[in-house]
Amino acid sequence: MYVPKFFSHYRSSFSPICVPFLLVKFFSFELLLYILCTRQNIIDTDFSLDQMIDAFSSKGLSIQDLVVLSGAHTIGASHCNAFNGRFKQDSKGSFELIDASLDKSYAKTLMNKCSSSESSSLTVSNDPETSSTFDNQYYRNQETHKGLFQTDSALMEDDRTRKMVEALKTFLLCN
Repeated sequence: MYVPKFFSHYRSSFSPICVPFLLVKFFSFELLLYILCTRQNIIDTDFSLDQMIDAFSSKGLSIQDLVVLSGAHTIGASHCNAFNGRFKQDSKGSFELIDASLDKSYAKTLMNKCSSSESSSLTVSNDPETSSTFDNQYYRNQETHKGLFQTDSALMEDDRTRKMVEALKTFLLCN
């Protein structure tokens, strides 16, 4: 399988001991990069859980794969327009929370960050707690309603995925 050389240096960035066990168990590093970095494999951040399951199923991936791969949101950053559907903007440019699944304090932080006229170029960390560490904090964030994307929050709103998120929040070989 082809993986761009640009990504080859990432292999040394992750300690295998600190990567959630299921990622190591079910996916080779190259497959994980391929899945995450191929545009046609990236789902929209406002998909419902059913839409995500359909997209993953069409690639031969399971609901468990969906939950495990969503954990990659523990690193990286996103532009405000990737999640601004969770807010309503008034004529003065101020935001109002319209997504009740998002923690109000976290939502206020996001709205303040993205209310600038430069919001299209601003980025916000995908993981508000440990954005530069590949860990399982992503799953803990879901329980406290601090998932940046609607797709993240959707994992806690459905019985098909909630128990997996709850299990993965403590399933790490280090910490």
